[in-house]
Amino acid sequence: GIRVDMRVVEPECLGAAPDPASDERPAATPNAPLSESAQVLLDADRLAGSLVVRARRPGDVVLLPGSRLPRRTGEALAAIGVPAGLRDRHPLVCDEAGTVLWVVGHAASPAHAITRTTNRVLRLSWEPAAGRPSRTRDGSPA
Repeated sequence: GIRVDMRVVEPECLGAAPDPASDERPAATPNAPLSESAQVLLDADRLAGSLVVRARRPGDVVLLPGSRLPRRTGEALAAIGVPAGLRDRHPLVCDEAGTVLWVVGHAASPAHAITRTTNRVLRLSWEPAAGRPSRTRDGSPA
């Protein structure tokens, strides 16, 4: 199991102060590198309703950083190094429309990245649930 923390914050709380000479805000801290994404920042105003943490479903696609087109979720999980035995239960954060926003611990959708015009930032972070055994890269217990 995992614990995902979701908080909406103002961009200023992330160290990005607005420029008084502009209606736009400077970009806040970007998403963490793909392999070390314990936290991601998303534009809260680009999300469709409530969020849910779930495993992949048939037909799911995800847009990975650096990609122009979405990929099937299974292919994307393989590309970022999720072991085959864990792909069917790897957590994804999705909105009400079913859009995959974050492959937990890895990639966040660049379509929902914060920009200079972001007004509200959704900060998502995760950590393994207490008492759960850690796993090796192939999905077996450590």
